[in-house]
Amino acid sequence: MRKIIQQLNKPLSRYVLQPLYHWYGSSSRRAKLKGMDLVVSPGVFHPVFFFSTKILLNWLDRNEVKDRSLLEIGSGSGAVAIYAAKKKASVTAVDINPAACACTKSNAERNGQRLSVYQSDLLDMVPQMQFDIILINPPYFPKTPQNYAEQAWYCGEDFSFFERLFREISAYMQSYAKIILVLSEHCEIRQIREIAEKNQLIWNQIERHDRIIEQNYLFEINKYSFASSDG
Repeated sequence: MRKIIQQLNKPLSRYVLQPLYHWYGSSSRRAKLKGMDLVVSPGVFHPVFFFSTKILLNWLDRNEVKDRSLLEIGSGSGAVAIYAAKKKASVTAVDINPAACACTKSNAERNGQRLSVYQSDLLDMVPQMQFDIILINPPYFPKTPQNYAEQAWYCGEDFSFFERLFREISAYMQSYAKIILVLSEHCEIRQIREIAEKNQLIWNQIERHDRIIEQNYLFEINKYSFASSDG
């Protein structure tokens, strides 16, 4: 049954789900998640329409982040960053999309949370500091984005998003820091992993979530030196 669903998934996604999502995302929408009241602006990744945001939110429920410095790359609506702030983490959120940054800020205010928000192409505009935890729901389809909205989906034909991310991220990580990254079975996981490993990062799958239309995976990524010494 799953094989049949997988065969149908691409045309279903292309001709049904993507047009439905683009229509739904063309207007501001309200969303309720984990006690948060969010308004999602047009062109901003919607946290309810897909499973990936919920996977990161559930990870925050199971892990202690109080008093930890936490960075979210690609904050979108702000759902994950705001929830981390509610858990008493010291949160920095970045997004390349100015609409997403405005959305993150307004939703943080709406939910009574304080966090730092930067419009930044990856880490370009982030002050030099080191974080304990870095959360990422990345773009992963190998196509060159043509506008800000597409930056949430496409990582570049040559995976330039991941090339830059894994080359630059170590400077922002404490020695014991962890990157928590969510990916779908529909992306090139092996290639993304190889980019991380060539940049001296250790990659471990920590969760798998089986859905009818796809599998999602959660990975923990550490610095090589810490992972090696930790055994």
